[in-house]
Amino acid sequence: MTSSSTGSCGTSETRSFRIEIKHDLTLRPDPVTAANEQRRTSTTYSVSVSTCDHGVTASYYGRSFFTSSPTYHDSAHHYLHTCS
Repeated sequence: MTSSSTGSCGTSETRSFRIEIKHDLTLRPDPVTAANEQRRTSTTYSVSVSTCDHGVTASYYGRSFFTSSPTYHDSAHHYLHTCS
């Protein structure tokens, strides 16, 4: 499975933009199954990440955020059988 995201800011500064694929678990914190980060000086950012998560069948979602900000964006949750 793959998750991709883009982000933008009004001014060019050195920032880290991170994306994570998270395993959606009920009544527990959602673990990160894969992550990738782009650090550069820019106003636009684009990052993607892929994982097979050992062939698990479960609900997953992508989360993207600037590491310097408390806000984030989550994708829709998808129930998948991942590659093995």
